[in-house]
Amino acid sequence: MNKTKIVLGKMWKVLRWVLLAAVVIFVLDFAIGYFALQEQRQYALQLAEKFKTDRITLDDVMGKNLPLEPDQKVNDSTLEGIDINHNGIRDDVELAIFKLHPDSARIRAAELQYAKALQYEFDPNVYTGETWKVVKWDFELSGGYCVTTVAFGMGGVIGDKMHRADLFDKEVENIVFDTDYRKRSHSHFESLAVASAGGLDGKGCDIQLSSLAN
Repeated sequence: MNKTKIVLGKMWKVLRWVLLAAVVIFVLDFAIGYFALQEQRQYALQLAEKFKTDRITLDDVMGKNLPLEPDQKVNDSTLEGIDINHNGIRDDVELAIFKLHPDSARIRAAELQYAKALQYEFDPNVYTGETWKVVKWDFELSGGYCVTTVAFGMGGVIGDKMHRADLFDKEVENIVFDTDYRKRSHSHFESLAVASAGGLDGKGCDIQLSSLAN
């Protein structure tokens, strides 16, 4: 009987330490998760605030500060690539849009804005619910809306307008997501599909299209 009590006593001591360790781990895990979530929310708020002012400029549209052609090997060695003029648009993407549409400032304005929005997908902090929603529903939706506005403003029947808008969208997406690495990143971003009611927040096109001659 005494032996049984001794064994049970030892077992209870071990179990007590196991339970205490489990509680400590649970509390630490909860605390880490809570502070991580707070950091994510804070970053999302900062990004949402940045959205209100982070616009392409008329100089971007008119090519006043076009970068040199980047070293493609260096450019493709990271998701973000090279942005030597620091306007938020990858240099090779910016140059490609100018080559595609040298005679239309309006198309360049819309495609550059959309490209700038898509570039945010490569932000390592984007894979959280709050931040994802800001990038998807504010930056990308606004850029896509501007592309559609330009496409529809070029006339034609509704089918032509929709086809043109889709063409412009695909042009930008194919340039931005031009490597397997970037395509996989984009697929992962899209797979998150955080449910949320989004809006344009009144932004639309960064550049007033009527101020551009063509």
